[in-house]
Formats: sequence, structure tokens, C-alpha cells
Amino acid sequence: MKRPHKWMMSVVALLLVGCKSSPGDPDLNATITWMGNALARHNGQRLDSTISKDVKLINKLTADHCQLTYELSNFETIQYDLSDIDTRTLKLETIGQSTWVTFRTRDYHHSVRYIDAHGQKLNYDSETGGFSLDSQEVATSFSKALGRAAKLCGAKPSTF
Repeated sequence: MKRPHKWMMSVVALLLVGCKSSPGDPDLNATITWMGNALARHNGQRLDSTISKDVKLINKLTADHCQLTYELSNFETIQYDLSDIDTRTLKLETIGQSTWVTFRTRDYHHSVRYIDAHGQKLNYDSETGGFSLDSQEVATSFSKALGRAAKLCGAKPSTF
């Protein structure tokens, strides 16, 4: 009987190790679910003492595949196209008492849509977006999750 080649033994060893490794990274649905939970529990807007008593924070994130809808409050809803986020622009910024995960859209597309829930004429589209979190630690993890979700949706960097 012939002795197996060293490369063949290496392949078998790699296959065995691969079978015992943990499952891959979370898919898009799991990533968006994590993001929704983070926003529901750690939204930084609640730290803002200047918010009117008429504003009720909702912090509900829903998704239709790569289209996110973030119901921030009873006055404002924001829609995002994950595939249009330039992941190279994701950054953390401290604004007030909150840490924000901010980003720009690819090639300055105005694909972030702000919608006034009461029909006021304050609806507008923007090339920038962001999420307010209550700590640097949560914001760092949220930034990673947002980047992952955008990449899973085919996001590409800006042309220039």
C-alpha cells in the first residue's frame, strides 16, 4: 500500500478542522436584528434633555431586505438603503452626550430619507446619516454591524 502524499494529509487535516469550527459570521437578518436590539436598548437620543415632552422615542428598526426603516420617534422616521452606504465613511462622533455612528452615501447620492410623521413639510433626502448610541462601546459594535450589513447588501465605496 502506498503512503499518502503530504499535501493530501494536509487537505484532510484542514477539512477536519473546518468541520469543527464555529459557524460563519451572522447573515443579513441576524445582523439587522442585532442592530435593532442595540438601538432599542442603547439609543443615545434618550440622554438628550432638550427633547420636548411631546416627543416619544420609539427606536424601532425594521428591514425589507436592504432597505432599513428607523422609526426614531412619533415625529420622525428615517429610511436607509444599505447598499448605498460608503463603508469607508463610517465613523464615530461625539455629539452632546451621545456617540453617533455616522456615514455618507456612495457618490453623495441623496438616498437617506427623513420623513416627518405628522405630514409637515419637513421631508427631505440627504447624503448623510447616523445613529445615536448611549456609549462608545455600543457605538463601536454598531458601526461594525452597520458596515457588515452594508457589505452584505453589495455596498461599494464612492468612485472618487
